[in-house]
Amino acid sequence: MDTASFRKSVLKNYAQELKKLDLSNSKDSVYKSKLKKIVKDDSQPVQVRYFDANYNQIFKLVNCYIDNPFTMSWNVNGCFKAFPPKIDIEDLNNDEKTLDFFLAHIYDIDGKRSSLKALPKADYYVIVFWNSFFKRPSRKLIRKIKDYSNKHKGKSIYTMYVNNQNAEIWSHVDSVQKREILNEIK
Repeated sequence: MDTASFRKSVLKNYAQELKKLDLSNSKDSVYKSKLKKIVKDDSQPVQVRYFDANYNQIFKLVNCYIDNPFTMSWNVNGCFKAFPPKIDIEDLNNDEKTLDFFLAHIYDIDGKRSSLKALPKADYYVIVFWNSFFKRPSRKLIRKIKDYSNKHKGKSIYTMYVNNQNAEIWSHVDSVQKREILNEIK
C-alpha cells in the first residue's frame, strides 16, 4: 500500500467535507468532530473493512477499538457472530468510502495498481490492513478473518491482505528490491 498517497487522499477527502459545512450550525459542528474521528480511524495501522458486491463499505473495525489490549479480541461487541460482520459502534458506521478509494493506493507484488476491473466477482470484498510493527494485533486480525472466512465458506468472499508498512516506496523499487523487502518482512 502506498501509505503516503493514501494519507493525502484521506486528508483531501476530509478537507472537501469541511468545505461543505456551516460551522455556525451546531449539527455541522458535531459532524466536523465525527469527520476528525474518521480521519483518525482511517489512519490506524491495523484494520479490516468489508464491502458489498457494489463496492460500498458495510463494516470496518480498526485497532483502537479492540476490546482489552491484553487479549486483543477482534470480536468487538460480538461483531463477527453475524454474517456479514456488524458493529453497533456508531462512529464505525459513518464512513462512506467505497472500495475503489482504497484500491487506488494498493499495489500487487509486481507493482501493478489494484483496480475494480482486476478483482474477481464476489458478493463481499474484504481488505485487511496489517504490518509487522503492530505484529500482535496484525496476527490476531489475520487469524480472526481466516477463521471467519472458513466458517462462512459458502459465501462469495474475496479477501485482500494489504501490508501498509513503509509501502509508499513500493511503486518506485525494482523487482529485486521488492523481493528483499518481502524477505525482510517475513
